[in-house]
Amino acid sequence: MADLIRDIVEGRLDDELDAISTAIKTRRELRRTMEAATLRVGTRVVINDRCRPAYLQGRTAVVVKVAGKSATLKFDETPGGRFRSSEIRCPIGLFDVLAESESLL
Repeated sequence: MADLIRDIVEGRLDDELDAISTAIKTRRELRRTMEAATLRVGTRVVINDRCRPAYLQGRTAVVVKVAGKSATLKFDETPGGRFRSSEIRCPIGLFDVLAESESLL
C-alpha cells in the first residue's frame, strides 16, 4: 500500500490517476450500497468527516428509520445549530456504523 501511495505522490501513475479515482469512487459506492443493505433500525452510528456542517462530525446516533440510500438518525444529544430536533435524515455515506464494542463506550 505504501508503494502505491508513494508512486501516486511521485507522479509515476499520472497517466492512471483518472482510472484510480474512478475505481475508488466505484468502491465507495459499492460499500455504501452494502452498508445500506445491512443497516437496521437500532444500529449505532457516528457521523463521519464527509458530513457538513462540520459540527456534526463525531456525533453519535441510532438509526430509527431506513429509506433507500438515507436513514433517519436520532442523535444522543440534539446537535444544535440549524437543527432543532434530535432526529435528522442523513445520506448513508455521511455516517459509519459503530462496532458493538464502540457503541458501549
